[in-house]
Amino acid sequence: MIVSDSKMLEMKPDSITFVPIGGLCNRMRAMASGVYMAGRLDCPIDVYWEKNGECFAGFSELFQPVCVDGVLIRPFTAGHFYLAMDSKRNLHIPGMIRNVLFDRQIVDKNRFFSDSAIEQLDGKLYIISEYPMSQKYSLTGLFVPAPDIMAQVNSLKEQFSEDIIGIHIRRKDNKHSIEKNSIDDYFHFMDQKLSKSPDSMFYLATDSMEVKKEMISRYKDTIIYHDATLERNSVQGMKDAVVDLWCLSQTKEIIGSYYSSYSDIAAELGHIKLRILE
Repeated sequence: MIVSDSKMLEMKPDSITFVPIGGLCNRMRAMASGVYMAGRLDCPIDVYWEKNGECFAGFSELFQPVCVDGVLIRPFTAGHFYLAMDSKRNLHIPGMIRNVLFDRQIVDKNRFFSDSAIEQLDGKLYIISEYPMSQKYSLTGLFVPAPDIMAQVNSLKEQFSEDIIGIHIRRKDNKHSIEKNSIDDYFHFMDQKLSKSPDSMFYLATDSMEVKKEMISRYKDTIIYHDATLERNSVQGMKDAVVDLWCLSQTKEIIGSYYSSYSDIAAELGHIKLRILE
């Protein structure tokens, strides 16, 4: 069957409405994949970024405006309730409304769409996800820290040596990271590094004040860190998370936390190696 050019144009998506959910780095990765999909389909994408308990900051509070053609970042307001994830609590009403407004809904699918699968999508698309939709996404041009955040990053970078390694230690709510590596694993790595290269330095990012105090006490001037608010239920806490993320990305390599998108995204931002201690 031969499809006319006019028919093919009709099949192209009118637009993508994308709602990234989850924590900061899950959102970044999901959003970037949505932008890739929109580029592949040559259609605009509206991204609705919600300020909630998982990420207590609006996009504009953390990042500069996105200057990518066809990409529009919008705040998720009460009027956008129909874009929320369906649940018993909202009686699944958002999904019913979306059935009228959109031709297709892709809801939190932990799967990658191949380029050929993406190109088969048509109509008005709605996507909500904390997962990347494609493996080919790029973070470049989408996430540039707000000026006040970038100023803190640059100030910390002035203290970096040429041989500085990022250390990201996730504790608190990530049982996978805790089970994989104890604090002693990081001590062992850092001790070995200093014995071979005494001039080495480390940039420490952690969500545990106990870990931070123990690291500073043990390694003193070889540790650089941001005096961050470790709670993520405030705008300042989220800004500090972005400071740590960008500082990690500027190191030579990252010794990260297992099963942590934060470690992953820091390495991807800097195009540097991520190692999980074995």
